[in-house]
Amino acid sequence: MPFRELRADFLHNGFGVYILEFHDYSLLNDDNATRLLLLNEMPAKYELSLMIETEAVTDSSIDVLSQLQTVDYLYVEKSGLSSDGIMRLQSLLPDGTVAEYYRQSGCDNHALMTERANRRLVMVDQMRPPA
Repeated sequence: MPFRELRADFLHNGFGVYILEFHDYSLLNDDNATRLLLLNEMPAKYELSLMIETEAVTDSSIDVLSQLQTVDYLYVEKSGLSSDGIMRLQSLLPDGTVAEYYRQSGCDNHALMTERANRRLVMVDQMRPPA
């Protein structure tokens, strides 16, 4: 996995839903954020969520984050982005990207994303023909 050396967590449910998480212990920062552009090589048919929870990613990374074409859901929980930076990023994101920021509301992103992935897993299971 290309993000292993950055100490990222990578989750998938086997049905095309992928989650890439950079927690506070990750090594992702403004100096290496351009590595995230590798995500643009992922086929658009997959659902990709990117969760950044490190204060080492600041407003200096906005230009890089705004170039992510295959990210469907972008979470910037506990990042170093300022409120103005978040507003700027939101205005620069590609159409169709859902940006969710829960810094003020205290929502648990990991629980939310896990619930979303599990819900999709259940939906896919329900669509399977009976054996």
